[in-house]
Amino acid sequence: MGKRVVKVLGFSAKESQFVVKSEDFSLTLNNEVGFVTSKPSSSVEFLLASLAGSIHAVGKAVAKEQQLNLRSIQLEISGEIEASKWEAADKRGSVGFKTVNVVIKPTSSASIVALKKWMDSVKNRCPVYANMNKSTAVILTLVKEYDAIKVA
Repeated sequence: MGKRVVKVLGFSAKESQFVVKSEDFSLTLNNEVGFVTSKPSSSVEFLLASLAGSIHAVGKAVAKEQQLNLRSIQLEISGEIEASKWEAADKRGSVGFKTVNVVIKPTSSASIVALKKWMDSVKNRCPVYANMNKSTAVILTLVKEYDAIKVA
């Protein structure tokens, strides 16, 4: 079957909610309680969803400590796995992700310098990131969107 790319999208919903969606399922976290609205098709989707939830929770706490005006966080997480390894135990090679890419898009009026400091602190304090990063390269990319400036 070859390689398969697994993707999840996580985003802040209401004040205390975080939603994670993949191709086949949706998960809503509210005050540390999870509600799965459809069944995950694979454990690797759930693994990426837990990474998204952990980064979000730590990110909100760190933003509060650093007094950042963080209105929401969007996370796009993807990783490539060898799908044929799942299907046949006699295949050689690693069954896990080689690399996981995380794109973090905070909605904030903070400067890019302040957001970089925030992201570095999140990386240092996020337990799921720390555990995954021991066996898989987890690459975090910060994206700051700016308001359009009208020029005469």
